[in-house]
Amino acid sequence: MRRLGRALRIAWYTLAGWLPVIFGLFYFGPFLLVTRLRLGSGTLWVEKAQAFNHAFWKAYFRRIPFLSVSARGLHRLPKDRAFILIANHSSFLDVPLLFSILPEISGMARDYLFRVPLLGIVLRALGFAAIGRMSRKDGTLSLLACRDLLEQGRPVLVMPEGERSAEGGLGRFSLGAFHLAALTQAPLVPAALKGLDAALPRGRLIPQQARRVPVTVEFFEPQSPPRSQDREDLRKAADRMRETLSAALRTGDPRGSES
Repeated sequence: MRRLGRALRIAWYTLAGWLPVIFGLFYFGPFLLVTRLRLGSGTLWVEKAQAFNHAFWKAYFRRIPFLSVSARGLHRLPKDRAFILIANHSSFLDVPLLFSILPEISGMARDYLFRVPLLGIVLRALGFAAIGRMSRKDGTLSLLACRDLLEQGRPVLVMPEGERSAEGGLGRFSLGAFHLAALTQAPLVPAALKGLDAALPRGRLIPQQARRVPVTVEFFEPQSPPRSQDREDLRKAADRMRETLSAALRTGDPRGSES
C-alpha cells in the first residue's frame, strides 16, 4: 500500500506539473501571434509578453504540489541599472522559476530551442538571443543583442554552464557572460538555485520525490565586471563567480563554511 500511495502521488505530481506547462505553451504562442499582429514587434509587444509570462509562472510555482519555493536576497538586486544575472543550471525548471520572480528578465538561449514550434515564438517575444555552436560573427551578434537589452534597462540572464549540470554540481563556465559584462560594464549578480535538481533532475520528466521538495533562489551581492576583454581578466571573473556559486550551493553562503 505504501508503494502504491507513493506511485499515485508521483503520478499526480507529474500531471500537475506538466499539464499547466503544455496548456500554457499552446495558449501563450497564439496569444503572442495575435498580440504581435496588433502591436507589431516593438517594445510594447515584449512588455506584454513578459507580463503574461511572469504572471503564468508565478501562479504555477505557487500551486505546483511537489515544490515549496522561497526567494532570498531580492534587496541585493541593483535598482538603478540593468544587470547580468548569473545562475547555475540543474533542471529545466530553473529558467521558469526565475521568470516567476523577475518579470523583466531576458537572456540567451540555445539556438535549437528557437526552432521548436511555439517555444521559439515565446523566446523571441521575451527578448532572448540565440547562442550555440556558432561562428565568431554569430557570437558577436548575440552579445550585441544582449547589450541592447541591457541598454533598455532589462536584466539579462546567463547560465554559463551552457547545459544542465548533473547532481546539482557546477560545470565549467563559458566566458560569454563575462565578455558581455566587460563590453557593457554591467554588474554581475550571482543567483544560486537549490533544490530543483532533487525534484526534477537532468534527464528526468517525472518528479523524483513523493513529497514537497524545498527550493530556494538566493541572490547575492553584485560583482564588478571584468576590467577588460582580455581573456585572462574574463577567466578570473568567471572563476570568481563560479567559486561564489559553488560555495553558496554547498553552504548557502558565498563565503563558504564561515557564516
